[in-house]
Amino acid sequence: MRRARTFLTAAAFSLSLLAAPLPSTAADTTSPTVPDPSFPIGSKVSRTIQKVTGINLVTEFLASKITGAVLKRKLGGKVKAKVRTYSLTDLIAGKVKSVDIRLDHSQIEGVRIGTVDLASKSPIWFKPVGFKRKGGLNTPIALAIDSEFTQADATEALETRAVISSLRGLKLDLPGLGRQQLDVVSPRVKIEDDLLKIDATLITQGASPDTGVPIKIEGRPRLVDGSKIVVEDLRLQSDCLVEPEKFASFLSDLLNPIVNFARLDTTTHAFRLSNLEVQNSLVKGRGELILVPKNYQAKVAQSP
Repeated sequence: MRRARTFLTAAAFSLSLLAAPLPSTAADTTSPTVPDPSFPIGSKVSRTIQKVTGINLVTEFLASKITGAVLKRKLGGKVKAKVRTYSLTDLIAGKVKSVDIRLDHSQIEGVRIGTVDLASKSPIWFKPVGFKRKGGLNTPIALAIDSEFTQADATEALETRAVISSLRGLKLDLPGLGRQQLDVVSPRVKIEDDLLKIDATLITQGASPDTGVPIKIEGRPRLVDGSKIVVEDLRLQSDCLVEPEKFASFLSDLLNPIVNFARLDTTTHAFRLSNLEVQNSLVKGRGELILVPKNYQAKVAQSP
């Protein structure tokens, strides 16, 4: 029993690691139908015995509580977790049916994330954490994400180094001047009044910031192709430009896309949005996160 409890704790802790790297008050997300596992699980007889004797019920309760407690310690805020298992023996082997997690006012890397609902869309097979053994995934998984941020929280997230750095060193074709390398200095990005607003200084690359042109930009954020967020209906304000409205179209090419999720893709994860709404002082998003084991090689079925 002690050994089983130790494995249960390690398995639940490993589950919590799956959600820790992720991106409000969101509506309850209905868990998607989970398909049959692509990996072997315990026999039907064993699973039935553990179900009728109540072992599965206790297993799911403890795994959910431990996962929630570990996430709360790592991320803070309110955390609610629901782990659905095939059986205790399968959980010990790192195999679970599904995981649903709600994070409310938690923080990831110091950034408040409001409320985020995560639901696995496929069964999970992971490596339980053990003595001198790191946890991880054995098979790829997909997580459905439904989130809702206040615009203040979204502003804080946009101030991260990754977003700010994407506004630097951009190229722009200017009529009569050839291809120029422009730098956006000290950009401050925020979402306010349902608009995305940027205060910055525009300079020619290599020039002193004192020679730059202070600009204020605002527009409506829109999702494009699930991977890009662009600013539409862009308006530019600057006391140093005679006709800023004519420069706005060039600036649109300079700044867009403001966020490109495809550039953040790696061999182990990718994120896409299916819906983005910015209204009523809230930012709502729905998407999918794909997690892939390191050095994973998919097996191709051989024709007979």
